Amino acid sequence: MTRSVILGTLLTCCVALTLSGQDLLRLKNGSAVPGKVLEPSRGKLTEYRFRTEDGIEFRIPASQVESLERGGSDSPEYQEQLAQAEDTVEGQLRIADWCEKHDLQGRAKVHWKRVVELDPDNEKARRKLGYRRTVDGVWRTTEEEMAEQGKVQYRGKWVTAQEKAYYEKKTQTASEVKRLTLAINKWRQDLGGKRNAEALANLEALTDPNAVPGLVEALKKDSRPQARKLYVKALGRIGTIDAFVVLRTMAVNDRDEEMRLTCLDILKVHPDKSLTDYFVSRLSPKTSTNVQVNYAALALGELGDRTAVPALIEALTTLHKYKTGSGSAGQTSASFGGSSAGSGGGGFSFGSSEKIISRPHDNEAVLEALKKLTGVNFLYNKQAWRQWLSQNRATQDAP
Repeated sequence: MTRSVILGTLLTCCVALTLSGQDLLRLKNGSAVPGKVLEPSRGKLTEYRFRTEDGIEFRIPASQVESLERGGSDSPEYQEQLAQAEDTVEGQLRIADWCEKHDLQGRAKVHWKRVVELDPDNEKARRKLGYRRTVDGVWRTTEEEMAEQGKVQYRGKWVTAQEKAYYEKKTQTASEVKRLTLAINKWRQDLGGKRNAEALANLEALTDPNAVPGLVEALKKDSRPQARKLYVKALGRIGTIDAFVVLRTMAVNDRDEEMRLTCLDILKVHPDKSLTDYFVSRLSPKTSTNVQVNYAALALGELGDRTAVPALIEALTTLHKYKTGSGSAGQTSASFGGSSAGSGGGGFSFGSSEKIISRPHDNEAVLEALKKLTGVNFLYNKQAWRQWLSQNRATQDAP
């Protein structure tokens, strides 16, 4: 091949810009965008700011960029260097280095490739092109190695195809959660107004699991009982684990009795061992106030799961701690049922104005749940209940 033909071929490969002074952003997906880089390309960048020929500005992650070719690559200086470059390893290395120093990465790559064509084992050119020598002595690019391992690029990282699909799904889900949260917030504001009918219809039609965070937010912000009931019923229709976690928590924690019972009515239609486990966990004074212990017992009685009987027996009487003294705003001393020991109990003193006392409570709702699940009644006598349970264990272990 003659020198003139070689130079002509290189020029054909290099000339990509249609207008003098433009930059060319080459992307890894094969496309090329002419325009102007708004940030310097030197150094390690995470993204490029770019303005197209039409004046549209955008940002693109550096991980998606194959190379940046500055508009000066068609300058007389480059043409002069190209004309002087010999088609030898040394000549192509020299012009490749010159291109790098003058921020002409795309042109430099053309010359690095030519070096590899002339000297396939040239280490400098290979490394400039992203190759590394493997243990078996073969030059491979990162892309080639990752492809052999079945990996693809996702946002600058090498992941499996399954991981990429998962991340894309997660991103799509996050976007949909944001969209629905904004929509639910608007419908919440429209309830009771001119667009009430439309907002009501939209909320009553919700079945998308991505709506759960938005419904939770609405429950926190909205104090209107009828509106909150709409959100709770929507969670019931959605019926995912996340939705039921919200409902079971509200069945114990919500201050509104009608709201608690509405949540419980929904949960009863979908009985699950995890529900029993949750309400059993809320029978403990470590996790619940005395009032909440009784709400949890009420739920267990409604669920009808007899495997909760042993835990209910132990929760017939529970010991709760209270702050007392001037200025104290601790747990209220009011109980769901009666108290077996009045207001007695020792405690820890905090100066002269505040101390913590322990108070036992007989839990009426716990007893009612036991009577409902077993058909017998030993009042608050735990020992009698335990003895009965040991004699009837086989029937009580079955839900």
